[in-house]
Amino acid sequence: MGAMRSRVSWQKLLSICMVVLFVLINVPFTMATGTNKIRYTTIFYDDFNDNTKNTTLWTEVFTDGTWEERNQRVEFELIERSRYLREGIESIPFNVTFSSDKGLQVNWTIITSIGSNSRVGTVRLRVIDSSGDSWIDAYYWRWRDSFRYRDSVDNKDLIIEDDVPDGIWNNTLIIYGDRYRLIMGEADTGWINKTIFPEHAQVKVQIFITNAGSTPGLVQRSAFDDIVVSLIEEKVPSPIEVKWTYPSSDFFERKMYHPYEIRLNVSSTSLPNGKKNFTFGLDYNFTAYNLLGKEIQPEWELNEKSFCILSNSSYSQIYDFGTILNTTLISNETKEWNFTISNRWNWIEPWSLTRILGIVESIFSAGLKTYLKEMENALAVLDYEGYAEKASSFINGIWHMRYHYKGLGDFSPGSKGYVDVWVEPAKLGLLVESFLSAELASMATAAGFKALLVPFGWGIAAGLFAVEATSWVLSEISYAASVDPDYNIYSLATPRSFHVPLLEEIPEGTEKELAKNALKLVSIAEARKSAYAKFLGAEELREYKLAAIHHACFKSYTEMIKELLETIKSQLDTLISSLPPLTKDDIDAIKENLSLNGLPQFEREYLRWMGFTDGEIENLTSFYIRVNDSLYLDCFNLSQVMADLINATSITCSLTKAPAGIYIPIVNVAPQSIDYYSPPSNLYCYVEFPEISDLSTYKLEEIHLNGKIEPSFVSHAGDHDGNDISDFLVTFNMRDVLSLLVEGDQALYLDGNLSRDGNSRSFVGSFVLSLIGLPPVTEEKIGFPKYEGGRWITSSTKISFHASDDLSNVTATYYRIWYNGSWTRWMLYNGSFNLLGEGMYRIEFFSVDSAGNVENVHNVTHFVDNTPPHTSADIGKPFYKDERGEWITSNTSIYLNSTDYPECACGVKEIYYSYDDGTTWFVVNGSVASFYIPEECAHVVKWYAVDNLGNAEEIHERILNVDNTPPETTLVIEGHYSGSGTPDDPYRIAITPETRIYLNATDKPECGAVGVRNTYFRIRADGLITKWMSLKELEERGNDIKFAIPKSIIDKGGPFYLDYYSDDLLGNREGIKTAAFYFQKTL
Repeated sequence: MGAMRSRVSWQKLLSICMVVLFVLINVPFTMATGTNKIRYTTIFYDDFNDNTKNTTLWTEVFTDGTWEERNQRVEFELIERSRYLREGIESIPFNVTFSSDKGLQVNWTIITSIGSNSRVGTVRLRVIDSSGDSWIDAYYWRWRDSFRYRDSVDNKDLIIEDDVPDGIWNNTLIIYGDRYRLIMGEADTGWINKTIFPEHAQVKVQIFITNAGSTPGLVQRSAFDDIVVSLIEEKVPSPIEVKWTYPSSDFFERKMYHPYEIRLNVSSTSLPNGKKNFTFGLDYNFTAYNLLGKEIQPEWELNEKSFCILSNSSYSQIYDFGTILNTTLISNETKEWNFTISNRWNWIEPWSLTRILGIVESIFSAGLKTYLKEMENALAVLDYEGYAEKASSFINGIWHMRYHYKGLGDFSPGSKGYVDVWVEPAKLGLLVESFLSAELASMATAAGFKALLVPFGWGIAAGLFAVEATSWVLSEISYAASVDPDYNIYSLATPRSFHVPLLEEIPEGTEKELAKNALKLVSIAEARKSAYAKFLGAEELREYKLAAIHHACFKSYTEMIKELLETIKSQLDTLISSLPPLTKDDIDAIKENLSLNGLPQFEREYLRWMGFTDGEIENLTSFYIRVNDSLYLDCFNLSQVMADLINATSITCSLTKAPAGIYIPIVNVAPQSIDYYSPPSNLYCYVEFPEISDLSTYKLEEIHLNGKIEPSFVSHAGDHDGNDISDFLVTFNMRDVLSLLVEGDQALYLDGNLSRDGNSRSFVGSFVLSLIGLPPVTEEKIGFPKYEGGRWITSSTKISFHASDDLSNVTATYYRIWYNGSWTRWMLYNGSFNLLGEGMYRIEFFSVDSAGNVENVHNVTHFVDNTPPHTSADIGKPFYKDERGEWITSNTSIYLNSTDYPECACGVKEIYYSYDDGTTWFVVNGSVASFYIPEECAHVVKWYAVDNLGNAEEIHERILNVDNTPPETTLVIEGHYSGSGTPDDPYRIAITPETRIYLNATDKPECGAVGVRNTYFRIRADGLITKWMSLKELEERGNDIKFAIPKSIIDKGGPFYLDYYSDDLLGNREGIKTAAFYFQKTL
């Protein structure tokens, strides 16, 4: 009994392992059976390990007892009740095709008793079709301790084996269209030749227990486990043999981007009809591991991409994973395909300033100051595990991927394999460079804060803040270079100039040169990053010649960076040495000032020009406030950080390996800079091969510059540049070289073959030339309105700049504006602009070209005048004004006087006036005008002035009445009189003492008379002339002129003469009129 249970347990374990294998691989499985093979495709599986009823797979169809899933199996329980009872479940249906070589196999395990005290009952598995008419029952009968079965054809109980005790038994039921076979435990029915199911059937599996015991209360409890349903197909041995071969992948053997091969070999023997269609393909998934070798799911987007080229002896094509291809095999043929694969993924989190600040903070706060140096040292000796241990303190990284491959199509079993792929080693070096650059940025800032505390330190601080901003950018560039390839591989990486207009504010000297070199460092670093990305892209695309070219460029830029870093290190040493030590009080003062005011204005502006957002600047401020004081205390140790960065740059370059079989020589050139307007005759290239100690037996052949230009001379090996290193001198005509160049720094490459004794090997070397032209020329363009060429403008006048360059493109124009005593910050010119407020402005501007040439700063002055002139009108004489209006004559001058505003006004250009209500306008140049109105009557006078910018004042209006005509006076006589009174008339007017004499005056013209001012008269008689008198003198006496006649004349009785006239309020006076009178007592 014990031996049997042990054997059964072993069988159960084997069955479980087989089932798990089927499910995990998720592909059909083929097993040899004699000369044939059976193909198994698992379509249903339940191991009940979750201890949860799965109602999507099972339905309870017999309900007389209890159904439970526990103990990692399904358990059924029935309690005897003196009647036939059933408890069990039914699976989901399966579509099955039954034939002589196709059918169904069911594997299951039964546990016949679990603490049962009932001795009766069965433990059954039934395969039944959807109609219920076709079925096979396999069961253990506890009452008889026997394995039994029955089918729907005979419906008879048949014994397989008796005397089988309760226990755990593994069982198999195999059903074909014309036969079936049942194996329970170790008992086997052999093949039973019956057709049970139709050719196309939908079948289900039922597992249940039954009990017909007669002792109420006794319990039967039995269980099932590991139900596996498989479609089976019996196959004859294939005449085709398939073999998959995978590459080895030891620790750090396979690298990201570097291709490797998976080989498929297919051989055929004799084929039916002499040929056969064969399908094949490849697919994969992967597992990611972090720096410590632990399987993880990263928080960032991996963006995993794998590139595959499928090739054989006759063709090559890009292959999309998962695609199934077709080919035709003929008898006794062998075919082979190579899947050449390269992999890439985002191995670290995307760069962010916040993340880098956290790393720097951990360096100074968590005792990790030595870790960067230790990572650097580990890379230098290729100790990748040591590197990973330290790097994991700073950052998450997927530095190892296991790629799981499986074949597709025909004969895919046995196709599985895996390849371990690791991060490109140079990426690890670039990450160290990024961290060191961030450390440098932080320390330069701290030193800059100290410089602001000393009287002479602003310029030093400005230089250090420039280093800070560019070092943060350098950190990002190095970080990004460790991530993505660039597939634009047919152009070389070329530096692009960076310029920050704030450089103009830094004093001349070491600090300004430091800032300039820092910007140039960013430019070269960007080109280096691009060259490295293009190198990776070319490697991935199998363009190995181009990969070598980009690798050579990467090395050239690396050497330039090292030289620049050495220069910057020296300049930093000079500036730092002039500063006093930083004290704890200094640190407290710096942090307090940062809390109150934020970063210094110059630092903020410089960071903005380098692309940092206000949010990132706030993050930097918070970092400098909270960071451990050790950052400040260590900030003068910039020289050591610079030395580490130089060393890290060298290590990164050494970790970047050129494509196999291609030399990457060092190419030194003379001259390195070329003046476009006075170039030398030749370019001399000194080509060194460090790998070869003795070049004397070698020669250079098939040399070209940039693949186009042939040399004018190639020397034998020797020391041609005098540096004690053997080289070859290759000379090119400068006219040819100039055809390749654009202004500024540019990478060129030299390629050819290095040969000896008839054997040759390709080489590619790179160097950087600088073509020097003139800086840009920028003109200020002034729109309209403007005066004196634009010295005076209005706020509506558009101001623009037009910049041109002799050899390259203008990359930017910068300007700033002075107004009301202060300058704006430097601004990038993006289009025309206006000056809004009135007053004096100064504008400074300059341009930069793509070569980095900077134009001298221009300074211009403008006056903005938006205010029109103000014109006053003064009226000459004669002039009269009262509540009725204003009167003048045609002899009255009207004076217009205009004054322009504001103080910086451009001046009055013209005065316009009209005296016919604007129907006719007259214009006078200048600020003064005068005129007369010739016609009488009322006139609407209008006038305004315009300044030299076209600012026009509002029209003034005034009504003037023109009166040139004197009044007309008439003589009125009341009472007794006779005769007429003209002087020439011999008949004078005879009056009596009762006669009244009046003078009435009326002014002219009717359309605008000003009115009579007075009427005047006098009396003349023999030898007597009175003074002129006005009628106003007679007002108290009724205006009767008779009362003004002297008594002597009245007594004498005449004769006498009356002279009279009137004038108006403007002084228009009529001519003197005369009337003759004499007195009579009666008429």
